[in-house]
Amino acid sequence: MTREGRRALLLKVGRGLFAERGYHGTSVGDIAREADCSEAVLYQHFGGKLELFSAVLVDQADRMRGRLEAAAKADPEDPFGGIARALGERVREPDVPDSLKLRSLAVTMVDDPAIRETLDGIRAGFVEVVGTAVRRSQETGRLRGDVDPEHVVALFGGLSFLGAFTCALGGDRELQRLAPVAETLIQILAPSPPEAP
Repeated sequence: MTREGRRALLLKVGRGLFAERGYHGTSVGDIAREADCSEAVLYQHFGGKLELFSAVLVDQADRMRGRLEAAAKADPEDPFGGIARALGERVREPDVPDSLKLRSLAVTMVDDPAIRETLDGIRAGFVEVVGTAVRRSQETGRLRGDVDPEHVVALFGGLSFLGAFTCALGGDRELQRLAPVAETLIQILAPSPPEAP
C-alpha cells in the first residue's frame, strides 16, 4: 500500500472508530488493528491520537468544503440556494452521521489548543464559502438584500450544528428529517415578489 493510501485508510478507520466509540474510547492500538498495521506505522503518519483526531476533523471539513463549493458553482445565479439544496441531499450520504458526531465530539474538546485551532480553521472555511455564496445570491436578487450575510451564515451554521445534535441523539434516520429545513430557510430568505400594479 502506498504511503498516501495508508494515511487515507488510517483517516477512514479513525473517523469510524472515533464516531462510534468517542475519543477516549478509541485507542491508537484499536485504529492500527482495524487498519491492519502496527502502531509504529500509524505513528509514521501521525504524532499521536490527538493529531490523528485533528487530521480526521480537517479531512472531513475539506470534503465538506469541496461539496459546498461544488454546490455553489453548480448554480452561479443562486450559489447559496445551491448549497442549501445540497445540504438536503448530503444528509443521506453515508459519511455524514460520522462527520456530525465527530464535530460534536470536537466541541467538547475545545480546551485543547490543537482542537481549538482545528475548529477555528474549519469555522473560517465554512464562513468564507457560505458567506461568499450568500453575498452572490443577494447580488443576483435570489436572497433578500436587507438581511446581513453574516446572520444568514450563522443561521445556516446553526442548522448544521442542529444536524450534529439530532444525529447524536436520534441517529441517522432522524437526521434525514432535517433535509427540508434548508429549503424552508431559502423560502424565508427569498425576496418578496413585486406587488402587482
